[in-house]
Amino acid sequence: MGVKTDLKEAFKFIYKAKYDKTWGEHELDCVFIGEYDGKVKIDPDEADDYKWVKISDLAKDIKENPQIYTPWFGIILSRLH
Repeated sequence: MGVKTDLKEAFKFIYKAKYDKTWGEHELDCVFIGEYDGKVKIDPDEADDYKWVKISDLAKDIKENPQIYTPWFGIILSRLH
């Protein structure tokens, strides 16, 4: 995305999520925080699009549409918000 900024580690956590009988995740996730106020350069091999949203709007959307978010993203958002 072309973002360069200083990062600070916020927290780490381990989680498990099962999606079906044969597939799931068991991960150690590390969450970093930084601030950026510049242009975003999308690498089309890595992302189709992006958008900036308020944390409160994101929290509302994840409650209304949990199926479009990964389990780990909900965990991170709840810890940060």
